Amino acid sequence: MQVELVYVQPPLGLLARLLPPHDDVIHEWSSAAGEAAASRAREILRGAGIAHRLHLSVGDAPTEIALLAEQTAAELMVLGTRGLGAAHHALVGSVALKAAALSAVPVLLVR
Repeated sequence: MQVELVYVQPPLGLLARLLPPHDDVIHEWSSAAGEAAASRAREILRGAGIAHRLHLSVGDAPTEIALLAEQTAAELMVLGTRGLGAAHHALVGSVALKAAALSAVPVLLVR
């Protein structure tokens, strides 16, 4: 078994991309944010002896997650939900639910 961890950074707006910092700084910052966000999960997986890879990307999170599931021939997507409630979901939506809708891979949602 191998676990594919994914961290998706939202894209920066056009104005932010035209002004400093430049692409290399943005890439370093995004990579550092992804590494930090995944550090606890990686520690747990290492401790359990489970092989894993971290995928870092920039874009629309549901789309990137569904695409990664397809590219890696995933057998199951396990997605966490933040449990922010119905009001938040109605206003913002759910990355997990959108990713599940975009993918043909079976999904397990974890709260």
